[in-house]
Amino acid sequence: MAKRSGTQTITSTNDQQKSVPVVTVESFYNLHAEKLHMKLEGPRVGFHRKIREPTINRPGLALSGFFSYFAEKRVQVLGAAEHTYLKSLA
Repeated sequence: MAKRSGTQTITSTNDQQKSVPVVTVESFYNLHAEKLHMKLEGPRVGFHRKIREPTINRPGLALSGFFSYFAEKRVQVLGAAEHTYLKSLA
């Protein structure tokens, strides 16, 4: 099982600094895939990458073409609303 990759210091929107854990994509997947019902749909490309942003983004607006203020450094999570929207396009 992959281990955490350390910590990093981040500055919040109110200029406070804090140390947050940095994990690899592989470590996150191995630890949480079953509990979160995650299913790998392709090869393990990018599993060495580090997740440095401690928050997620739900890209509903981006799926409809609105990219202003898109949080590209966050993990992108597609939930039921995003899946329903994508199915409606088929």
